[in-house]
Formats: sequence, C-alpha cells, structure tokens
Amino acid sequence: MIEDEFLFLLACNTRFTGKAMDVAPRAELADGKIDVVLVRNASRLQVLRLFQGIFDGSHLRLPAVEYYQVRSFRIETETPDLLNLDGELKRHTPVSAEMIPGAVRVFA
Repeated sequence: MIEDEFLFLLACNTRFTGKAMDVAPRAELADGKIDVVLVRNASRLQVLRLFQGIFDGSHLRLPAVEYYQVRSFRIETETPDLLNLDGELKRHTPVSAEMIPGAVRVFA
C-alpha cells in the first residue's frame, strides 16, 4: 500500500497511449498485469520534462515518477475526486481495478 499525495496516476495495459506516447514502456498486452505510472507532486519544470520524455519512455528516469506492474489497485481519497477515464470525466473515487487474464479475446 502507498499512502501519499500524487499529481496523477496512469494505469495501462498497453505500452502506448494517445499519439505515440510511450507511457508504459514495459507493458505487454497479454502479461496479466496493469502497468501503473505514479507521478508524485512535481515542480512545473519536472512536469515539463515529464511531458517531453513521455514520447520515448525517458520520463521513467525522473525522480517524481514511479512505475509498478500490478494485478489490481485501489485509489482512495479523503473526499470524492473526479476521475478522467480515457479523456472523459466520469466516476469518482474510490475506484478499484483488477486484471482478469483471458477475460477478453483479441483477434488479429
């Protein structure tokens, strides 16, 4: 369990998001894990560096960034906070997520 204040958290099961942003460079679609990128409170300069490095994965070297591979996670806040889910502001905390291996079949 991690208790702290964070700027934001990204949870992915694929390596790239958006327009070629290499947010979770260690992510593998079929590994049964959720890749979680935590960004602790950071200065404006650190946030600028983070967004510059997110296209090549170098953001993971920044001290404010932590990377975890988990099977489940839960976010709890003191008061309900709005969640941004794939660009849409929906739901509030608390929220839980769990990877269920084999639950979805992908055909190529």
